[in-house]
Amino acid sequence: MADNNLVTKRRRAFKKTTIADPNAKQRSDLLQRRFNAAMPTTHLCGDITYLRTGQGWMYLATVIDLTTRMIVGWQIGERMTTNLVEDALVMAHKAGYVAGNAIFHTDRGSQYTSKQFAAAACRMDVRLSIGEVGVCWDNAVAESFFSTLKL
Repeated sequence: MADNNLVTKRRRAFKKTTIADPNAKQRSDLLQRRFNAAMPTTHLCGDITYLRTGQGWMYLATVIDLTTRMIVGWQIGERMTTNLVEDALVMAHKAGYVAGNAIFHTDRGSQYTSKQFAAAACRMDVRLSIGEVGVCWDNAVAESFFSTLKL
């Protein structure tokens, strides 16, 4: 290949970010892939992705408003913890981007299905909606944002 000046495209590094907790409370998918909301702050989605930096891997948790498609809350950390995703939702809530009785849709990652996160969502009057494991279309807005972020 080198003799013919052919160069392969480097594969992107991949890290699995959704690890389901088999003991977590089973929640419903309240959105059913209906990602267009009539009013801002009422329907939100979130996810975690990894970012490769000069200092190693960092993790980004986001909260996206499904009406405006704005990132209304985010948090970056060195570990994928429940605190990371909770802090992103708290940021959105404190900034006024989470209405009472809002729906927050995520995947079934253990951070989002934890009792700690459920309690935090309850304190903010947020209903949790969770898609299926391994079905990226159930959280397509968040996945789409991350794909553009990593170009």
